[in-house]
Amino acid sequence: MNKMFHGTLLPVLIYYHADESIDYKSTIRNVVYVLKYGLTWDNSCFIIGSVEGQRGALTLNERLKLMRIISKKVNRRVPIGISVQDHNVDNMLELSKTAAQIGLDFIQISPPSYYYRSSFEDFDDIMKKITNTTDIPILVHNTPWENVVDLSAKQIKILVDKYPQFVGLRWRTRRSVDDYLKVIDMYHKRLQIIDNQNMPVMTHLMGGVGYVSHFANIYPEIAVPLLDLLKQKNYVAAQQHISKYNRLWNKFRLFMWRYGTLELSVVKAALSTNGRQAESYVERLTTRYMNDKDKILLRQALTDIEANYLK
Repeated sequence: MNKMFHGTLLPVLIYYHADESIDYKSTIRNVVYVLKYGLTWDNSCFIIGSVEGQRGALTLNERLKLMRIISKKVNRRVPIGISVQDHNVDNMLELSKTAAQIGLDFIQISPPSYYYRSSFEDFDDIMKKITNTTDIPILVHNTPWENVVDLSAKQIKILVDKYPQFVGLRWRTRRSVDDYLKVIDMYHKRLQIIDNQNMPVMTHLMGGVGYVSHFANIYPEIAVPLLDLLKQKNYVAAQQHISKYNRLWNKFRLFMWRYGTLELSVVKAALSTNGRQAESYVERLTTRYMNDKDKILLRQALTDIEANYLK
């Protein structure tokens, strides 16, 4: 199995101009930064259009243009994929075909989220359409927080048996920790499993290979050493490493969740606070902004993180 989902799965940030058109220059600047400070083919992979469902704010043509521009800049330095999730299956097929044509390494899809509650059968039908259209590898992103299908071990087995292109699982569940670990134990020899449950050490111990890290957009030099510790099976040191910044970072993220935003505006505000300012600080609806008082709290959290790691 071609290993591509190891280490940090980095959701690529998309920036906007004041008129809300895409700021490709600032978007690429952040990609170049994280590559410069330690993200490589051996410790990371990139995903486009997967920050808080950011793809929902983008048109089909914008998503097609983004994957072309970003993949050209990355130039095979890290594996790269795109979330093809969409309410229109034809758009999903167009994105999937284009991703394969221009040489992306994978696509990411999730059980569908519509006005009504979707079913596993819906997702199976979508998987069938995509795999009949292209042979690009697939990363399945389980998204139970959207009140859709929370894939079970039995359902994952059905997908594994039917679709050889299903090679990666971005894994999270609303069920018990035992159920979370059970899936990793059952399928880690068939699937490359990425932790999305904020349990990177236990996931790796059970056979997982990677973990989602929005934090790596801000401090790639802090995020990268975690994989080295995991590869060395130095799990105590790995947990200590991540706990120091997770305790501070997650506390602030959860504080911000009262606004209905968890990652996007927080990460961009942190980059701005650290001097990595884009041309403008504009988001498309329905992303919420941080106020000045919240930014003071964020700056304190970042100062504490830097004191632990960078000084």
